[in-house]
Amino acid sequence: MLEGHVELERYNRELETAFLAARNAGKQIISQRTNSRAEKSGLELKTEVDNLADRTIKRVIAEAFPNDSILTEESGFPQSPAERLWVVDPIDGTTNFINGLRAYSTLIAFVDKGKLVIGVSFLPQSQEMFWAVDGEGAYKGNTKITVSQMADIGKASIVLDPGYHPQGVEKISDAWGKLRPNVGNVGVLNAIMDTRYH
Repeated sequence: MLEGHVELERYNRELETAFLAARNAGKQIISQRTNSRAEKSGLELKTEVDNLADRTIKRVIAEAFPNDSILTEESGFPQSPAERLWVVDPIDGTTNFINGLRAYSTLIAFVDKGKLVIGVSFLPQSQEMFWAVDGEGAYKGNTKITVSQMADIGKASIVLDPGYHPQGVEKISDAWGKLRPNVGNVGVLNAIMDTRYH
């Protein structure tokens, strides 16, 4: 943890809990990777590993903060949400995970009285931890991440993600056609993963 940062000190327990929950889920995801069978849920793919990681994260958070509410992609919204809310996606990029690609992560956010104050993104394959605390910037491990200083759009990299919307690919295709002549590079992949490296 970095010293001398007011919000980091204020939310240190929450941040450490998010780190622990993400790492524990990551271990489970890696250990179960070869056992992952996918089932379709609406427009998304789900695996039993999603559910196992979900339960692991909820257990870690509940042990540290038993009165907090937890909203997860797998189990939905709590019946009576508290002022302190955790938002979890145990495997962001399930399709990539199922297909053996590295581009997936565990996402955990903490909201205090309606304000998003912590965001954590853990990459199980590379063991990289990306995180941010409101007012304190974003970090990869203990190294602060800075916004690109690229001022020339003609040299900039743009990342597009079609998401799960039925017309997503069509919209991305249109956007690609409009952007491509004017920017340095246009990429399409898992946007959460891509933006961490561009």
